[in-house]
Amino acid sequence: VVNASLGFSQDYLEAELRYQKAKYQDDAAVRSRAKAVLDQRRENWARVFDACPNTLFIVAAGNSNQDVVEYGVVPAGIQRDNLLVVGAVDRWGNWASFTNSGEGVKVFDFGVEVPSLIPSGETVPLSGTSMASPNAANLAAKILSVNPKLKPSQVRALIAEHGNPVKAPFSGVIPDEAAALAAARKAR
Repeated sequence: VVNASLGFSQDYLEAELRYQKAKYQDDAAVRSRAKAVLDQRRENWARVFDACPNTLFIVAAGNSNQDVVEYGVVPAGIQRDNLLVVGAVDRWGNWASFTNSGEGVKVFDFGVEVPSLIPSGETVPLSGTSMASPNAANLAAKILSVNPKLKPSQVRALIAEHGNPVKAPFSGVIPDEAAALAAARKAR
C-alpha cells in the first residue's frame, strides 16, 4: 500500500509558471509548458501504476472542488485497478467544500481540521484530501494484514463497498473499518 498525498492540475502549474516571466512571456507559452509538464507527469504516474500491479496506490483527490477527471488532476484523474482516489469529509460526514470529486472518487474520509503534528512538535488542525487519504491507506494496510492474499482491486472494492453513504451532493462512501475488516476475514 502506497499513500500519495500529492497532485497537480493544469491551472496550478500555469499559476506557478507565470512567476517565471523571463522564461514564459505570454499565456500561450505558459499553457503549452503546463500542459507538457502535466502530460509527462500523467504518463510517469501511469507507468508507475502499471509497473506495480500488486501495489494499491491511495491518492488524494485534490482540493479545488472540481471533477478529478475533467479537471485533469494528476495522479487522481488516472484510472487504474490498483488506484483508489480519496476525497474529504468532516468529522460528521459532511463533504468538505474544497474536495475534488467525480466518477473517479468513490471513497471519502476525515480530512477537515485533522489534528496534525508539525516539526516543532505542536499539533495543529490541517484540512485537505492529503489528510483524508492516509486514513484509507491505513484501512487498506489493515485489510491486507488480515487477508494478505487479496489483490489491490479486491482491497479497493472492500473499502468502497463497506461504508456509509456520503451526504449529497456527492456519491461514494465513508469507509466502515469494522465492516471492511470483517469482509476481508470472511474472504480468506
